[in-house]
Amino acid sequence: MRRFLLDSVARGDEPLLLLPTRADVSRARAELAADCPTGLTVTRFERFLRDAWERAGDGRAVVTPTQRALMLRDLAGAEGTPERRGMTRLAGRVVEGLADAAGERWRQAAGSSGIGGMVSSYASELQRRGMIEPGEIVGILERNGSLPVHPVAVHRFTDLTVGQEAALGSLSAAGADILVTFTWEEGFPPTEAVSALVGRLAALGEHVRMTAVTDHTPSEELRRIEAGLFAGPEPAPPGGDVVFSSAEGDEAEADRIAAEVLRFRIEHGIPAERIAVVYRRPEAHVPVLRHALAEAGIEADYDVVIPFAATPLGRAFSSLVGFCASGGREEVLGFLRSAYSGASPAQVVAIERRWRERGVTRGTGLEPGLSALTGPAGKALERARSAGARTGPADAARAWSGILNGMLVAAYGRDGCPVSEADPDVAAHRAVMTALADLVALEDIAISAAELCAVLTDLEVATGEAERSGRVQVMGVERVRGRRFEAVIVAGLVSGEFPALREDALGSADVAALFGSVGSDPPTWGGAPAERALFYDAITQARSHLVVSRQTADSSGSPLGPSVFWEELRDFYRPVGLEAEDEAPLVCDRASGMAEVALGEHASNSLRRGLRTVAMAVCSADAGVEVTEARVAVAHARSRSRTGVLTEPTNLRELAERTCFAAGELERYAGCPYRWFVSRCLHMESVDFEVDGLVYGRVAHAALKEIYRPLCGTGRRPEADPAAVDAAMRVALREGEVPEHLADEVGMTVRARVLRHLRAEAGTLEGFAPAHVEWSFGPYKSAAPEVDLGDFAMSGRIDRIDVDGHGNALVIDYKYGGVSTPAEYDSEPVLQVPLYVAAVRRLLGLRVVGGLYAGLGTTSGAKFRGPYLDGAVHGGVSRSDAVDEPAFDAVVDRAVQAAAAAVASIRSGRIGRAAAAGRCRYCPAQGMCGGDGA
Repeated sequence: MRRFLLDSVARGDEPLLLLPTRADVSRARAELAADCPTGLTVTRFERFLRDAWERAGDGRAVVTPTQRALMLRDLAGAEGTPERRGMTRLAGRVVEGLADAAGERWRQAAGSSGIGGMVSSYASELQRRGMIEPGEIVGILERNGSLPVHPVAVHRFTDLTVGQEAALGSLSAAGADILVTFTWEEGFPPTEAVSALVGRLAALGEHVRMTAVTDHTPSEELRRIEAGLFAGPEPAPPGGDVVFSSAEGDEAEADRIAAEVLRFRIEHGIPAERIAVVYRRPEAHVPVLRHALAEAGIEADYDVVIPFAATPLGRAFSSLVGFCASGGREEVLGFLRSAYSGASPAQVVAIERRWRERGVTRGTGLEPGLSALTGPAGKALERARSAGARTGPADAARAWSGILNGMLVAAYGRDGCPVSEADPDVAAHRAVMTALADLVALEDIAISAAELCAVLTDLEVATGEAERSGRVQVMGVERVRGRRFEAVIVAGLVSGEFPALREDALGSADVAALFGSVGSDPPTWGGAPAERALFYDAITQARSHLVVSRQTADSSGSPLGPSVFWEELRDFYRPVGLEAEDEAPLVCDRASGMAEVALGEHASNSLRRGLRTVAMAVCSADAGVEVTEARVAVAHARSRSRTGVLTEPTNLRELAERTCFAAGELERYAGCPYRWFVSRCLHMESVDFEVDGLVYGRVAHAALKEIYRPLCGTGRRPEADPAAVDAAMRVALREGEVPEHLADEVGMTVRARVLRHLRAEAGTLEGFAPAHVEWSFGPYKSAAPEVDLGDFAMSGRIDRIDVDGHGNALVIDYKYGGVSTPAEYDSEPVLQVPLYVAAVRRLLGLRVVGGLYAGLGTTSGAKFRGPYLDGAVHGGVSRSDAVDEPAFDAVVDRAVQAAAAAVASIRSGRIGRAAAAGRCRYCPAQGMCGGDGA
């Protein structure tokens, strides 16, 4: 490639070197500057096409990704289509793929509704604005005879898009000399992914096989892997140059990576810039890795593409713009807490405390706190509100760019702002300024705060413009090709991440029809061969040392399976015929758990590491060890095992003297005594009003009460009348004490679910009609006294009791989400409805023929679940839930016995944990009990 370029310059030509990323361009310019100071253009493929259009195009503007997304969102709103980010993103990908594959013909794609309608409308809008898609450039220039005829070298690509391949074909046909380099060998599995592409390119010209020339060959062990991976060589013992690193959790994996970097630096003397850390999805791991490396005193450059909000400046600016769009407390606090606001931490804490004490979450209630802000923070908020209210795009863009600059000054001072292209704040600043310029160019679309929020949400930031000495290089796997390092760490090798899962959004029938209407196929995913090629590229860039890293469990302790590539590499060292689960650890295995520091003797000191060291010493010491470090002492006390029995005499006496228990609390106790204790006895409440499942359920119950109560005793059932539901919702929101600013959110969600329930219930429970709604029994203002169940009394409130004309009754309980089936009653403590059946029998004297749960969130299958007498109930029930009378009575009797056992345990003060999958995750006591249910 280098010889091709130098020879072209020597002939007086003006060759081009096309590369995939900005970082590749920066490195290539530095590498070629000495040999070729003039006459050579190094740029990205996309930039080359845009530059060619600017020089020889017809004057129309080329749309940018930001402009495309903004126009699609604008069209979605104008057409009444729900403005969903996923829909506009898909439409953007479809448009880009269509233009790439079909050139100017993409505008003929046929579609009248859904995604096809959006694409057609966008084509008309592009025509109105006099703009084109990047994929149209080559075809128009070729038709006009304006293609630039220069020698072109295409290097460091792992694949080419349909449009890039077509562009090279057009350039070649116009007379340009083209050189395309790929790592490929016929029949070699790691390069299988590009075989078809190589074949098509070879048909256009000469195919030359070249062997890479390097001044440093890999070690014998790495050379053997490079030559024989995926080819099934004879197993051999580890040579010490390859390490298999495993850890429990993302943080532990990052610590292990830091440990390996320090080992390379100290034990092997490898310069930091000659060490690479590679991920398939770096954006998911960079925040944790950045912290781990910084704590170990390791500097790094990050050649990755990450969301704008994942950068420090991006997070603060997104919060500020989000506040201007929604007026939310959390958004403005996200800005004020950052270093970019200029606000003092003490002032922010005082303002936040005032808001939380008053339950203020948004709107005018925030004003007293905000008005007290002075200095840069107060000015930034004032200017941001003014910018959000501007209607002219140019004025709004200038205002927002001024605010962004002011935030940098607040964080760094006027003379201390970062200037390196590798700094994430510099990259974030550049991305926003480019996006604002794109928005201004559209002229007639206002840049509101809400619109800017949507732009920032989709905005991506590319870091890694420069490769600095003394810094470890962190990158995505696509970035490593063509770059040799002494040591490479390939991390994130878990199933589902590497190889990446296939994205099927462009494989739908509607999308395929759109592409088919212009004679093209949707872009296809490279599949396993492409992923294998990426893995091979990554591991073969190491000259001396290779580390492959995976998590054996995520940060919550759930097991994670290894990547197939991890297993294939281990096959190099695993004796033939030995299964993975039977193998003994290799001498090259390194592992760490969540509680281990995993940074070795070379690690720099830090508070976190010091506390961990003390804590580990405490954990391994005798039970009577004295802990003097306050934070470790608290943690140690929390981690000590609990007996699960209350010992305080007053509490025990109060529990022992209780006589009446609610059916619902007995079910909660049977599920987990400790959770019952926290909710029933400690009365823990959030500082803020939280909209959770309990709030939605409370409002839904109140709405259904308003709808069903007027029908009690009439023999009629309700209709799915939207007007009646709206009236019931107004009452329900008041009874539910939902704050005004959250009423719309809660009301819309619950209304939809209640209306869907009424429609689904129509035609069910034939012959039954509501007789009692919210029927309560117990000692306090109830319709009936408590139920005497022998050693204890029971109270409760039944959502609904339906009766027929023969004295039969159904006990119905609403659940906002899904419901358990009778088959699950033995594994899940379902006591409430069976206990209600016992109460109705004793207090109302009715023959109860079913105890049913109505899942308001159920969208398919039977509307009601629960045991019922076979032949007594028809419509909306599951045939598998039908039982005979003895079996039905047995369900009720077991519930009464379980309730009696629960009462005895409550009175004795037993509050042991009962961790269970699916329940602990949402338990309010999760952070207190030490349970490990997932």
